[in-house]
Amino acid sequence: MNAQPRGKRIEVTPRDIEIFKLLDRYRYLPANFIRAFVGGNESYHKARLTDLFHEGWLLKPVPQWEAMNARYRFDSYELGRKATATLAERGLLTADPIGTGNAFRHELMVCLIMASFELSARRNGAELFSWKDVLANAPETTRDAEAPFVIPMSFAYRGQTHGKPLRPDGRPFGLKGRRAFWFAGVEVDRHYEPLHPTDLNSRHSSILGKFLQYRHMVRERIFQNHFGMTNVFVPIVTINQQHMQNMIDLALRISDGHGFKWMLFKTVPDFASLEKTIQPDIDLVGEPWLRAGNPPLNLLDELNREP
Repeated sequence: MNAQPRGKRIEVTPRDIEIFKLLDRYRYLPANFIRAFVGGNESYHKARLTDLFHEGWLLKPVPQWEAMNARYRFDSYELGRKATATLAERGLLTADPIGTGNAFRHELMVCLIMASFELSARRNGAELFSWKDVLANAPETTRDAEAPFVIPMSFAYRGQTHGKPLRPDGRPFGLKGRRAFWFAGVEVDRHYEPLHPTDLNSRHSSILGKFLQYRHMVRERIFQNHFGMTNVFVPIVTINQQHMQNMIDLALRISDGHGFKWMLFKTVPDFASLEKTIQPDIDLVGEPWLRAGNPPLNLLDELNREP
């Protein structure tokens, strides 16, 4: 759990650089996810991560040890001082990874979902556009904004106007096959946010508040004005089947029973499991997503359908 330097000399390899770049992209990732990206022999990979940790290149975030079976799960890593310096020296450091919030478990889940989208796209032959690609093609006002992924807005609900910026989890990204789809981010639900808040203007997040914000974003095509996207989907991943159904029912209520074609739902209980280690084989691109009031949507089929 704690680094114990052994004085081992580390000669940085190309695979090490790929690991450092990966953790510059996703702040937290477990060892099995890292290997899914960079490959290599399993035993060597484990030993190499251990050496990089003990010699100060990588860190292991402390909150992961709170899990009851932490010693029997794949350790999660983040960049250490030496790896950060190495990327900076080579001009490879962005210092703006996905997963920079304060709550470790929530941010780890964001990283795992975004990384799963990338791995799933790779396996299914789809091209993935990162948030950097989205930002590069966004309007100048968004590129120059201090917080480009925060979407300013005010929306009306039950006769009252609410002004609260939309802060999606994750980052915007795109997928491309024969057609291209765009995503304003992902919404990660660990069953902590209330469905119905007592105050929509509260600084605390709620499912209803987020749904109303996304509804307004799509109705007014704010995604096009803010990011330059031609279409948008909003994937929502939760850890509880019943809670997902409650969210689908809520989407139906605020849409007069019509639902939203662009709002996608999926449950992945393993994200909350204290017994299981989440595996990097979740197929977020090739398996169907549920929708409120609309048939399930398979992203891969839609990506490959003739325009």
